[in-house]
Amino acid sequence: MSAGDAEPAELWNDDHVPPVSRHQAGKAVRALVGLALLALGGWYGWEYAAAWAHFHNAPRVAVVIDSVDYTKRAENATRITVDQLVAGQDVTDTVDDPITAPARLSPGEQEFVLVDTSRPGHVLFPSQLHWVAGALPALAIALGLAGLLSGVIGLLHPPGGRRGA
Repeated sequence: MSAGDAEPAELWNDDHVPPVSRHQAGKAVRALVGLALLALGGWYGWEYAAAWAHFHNAPRVAVVIDSVDYTKRAENATRITVDQLVAGQDVTDTVDDPITAPARLSPGEQEFVLVDTSRPGHVLFPSQLHWVAGALPALAIALGLAGLLSGVIGLLHPPGGRRGA
């Protein structure tokens, strides 16, 4: 039987693929997934680190919610402004990260925020600096680094001592 007469199942057969190639492909996928996790964790971790640097020693100030713009999902706000009284004048500030702000805020409601005096006009809710907010990017970075390293080491040192099959 020639290749032209073969059944489709006979043309594509996993027996033709050497096991080392499948092993190497798995290691390459692990390295790529690790790299993606590392990048994602680094992105969100950088944002958390920047917020922590600005607000970890910031004073808690009572404010009144001025306006809240919500997306179609009621839990996530896209923009939040708050009013605070500073030296007898009403000052409007914007929450730096409205996506992770507390859910279902209403205009007129009183809340506490962290105010960074070095960045006027910017506030953050205390719950946004919770340790979990920093732990999730750190976990993604750790898992990404582990996947990337194990994938690269697996590609460089395959089982049986053969390199680059």
